[in-house]
Amino acid sequence: FGARCIDLYSSKEAGHIAHLCPQGGGLHVNAESVLVELVDDAGTPVEPGRPGRVIITSLFNAAQPLIRYDQGDVASWGSTCTCGRNLPMLERIVGRSTTLFYHPDGRVTSSFLGLHRDLLKCEAWQIAQTGPTSFDVRYVPIDAREKGDEKALAARLREAYFADAQVNFYRVDAIPTNDFGKPREYVNE
Repeated sequence: FGARCIDLYSSKEAGHIAHLCPQGGGLHVNAESVLVELVDDAGTPVEPGRPGRVIITSLFNAAQPLIRYDQGDVASWGSTCTCGRNLPMLERIVGRSTTLFYHPDGRVTSSFLGLHRDLLKCEAWQIAQTGPTSFDVRYVPIDAREKGDEKALAARLREAYFADAQVNFYRVDAIPTNDFGKPREYVNE
């Protein structure tokens, strides 16, 4: 409709965490309402440019305060923004810590391929990194008599993750669920 889109980083637990700078490429943290920390696996703050787990402390929720709550996301700090605002700057949101895939050369990626599910003609799937460059795609076909285009999906997966990925396909009866009954579409095993 001709309106500008506003890119927000938010969660149900913390509300509005950060918003895209209209002049720069990063996200300004709403430091007035949430304290954001980025830490490594040992809980040590990370330097700008290095990815770390997003830990938040909500400053506005009196009914259910959250102190040092692990969002399950990975992000990296940016440097001072050229727009002149003094709010902390997130350079980028890498993705959910449960959906990150790691390459042996140090690259980390997270990408959702839901738009390509129709290639497999499936009702559910799970993409799992099973080795340094190995991926398994487990899927429940809509019609067991029809075969999906596994070759095309393997090409999309290599474009989204790693060009040297080895992709194996498995037709299954069901996708395993987590403790809350939800299927996990992306897993790092």
